[in-house]
Amino acid sequence: MKMTLIVVFGVISLLMLAMGVSEFYMQWRLLSGARPVQATITAAGVFEVRDLTGDDAGGITSYIYEPRVKFTYELDGTSYEGTMMRPIKTPRNYPTAGHAETELVAFPVGAKVQAFVSPNYPDKAYLIKETSRAPVIYMLIGVGVPLFIFALIKVAKL
Repeated sequence: MKMTLIVVFGVISLLMLAMGVSEFYMQWRLLSGARPVQATITAAGVFEVRDLTGDDAGGITSYIYEPRVKFTYELDGTSYEGTMMRPIKTPRNYPTAGHAETELVAFPVGAKVQAFVSPNYPDKAYLIKETSRAPVIYMLIGVGVPLFIFALIKVAKL
């Protein structure tokens, strides 16, 4: 049992750590040297996503809501289409559709808005220039879970 716990949580930890490092690096690359470009919103909406952390016991299914946009922009004479709201792959989710809709208020279809793009990654523009704590949280989980399991094994003498 002890070895199974170590293997299962070790794999989960490594995946979380890798995901955190990858997202952190991507966010850093997209933010450094980013410059503003004019973009046109071509689609916007809120999508209902099944919450995998929800409780399915007793037939209860929970959902989270994700705002999504599509926009076009031009950089150095080349046209691109973007879908990223922030410089990170992990989307921001909300507990209600109303909360997600508030994020889209600034991005109505047809609006001309400012987007940001790094000249090194011209196909990865985003609309909101802010950092996310998600990569750090993933990395902390990746490091913290093994420490927690180690402590649990020591205390419970498994």
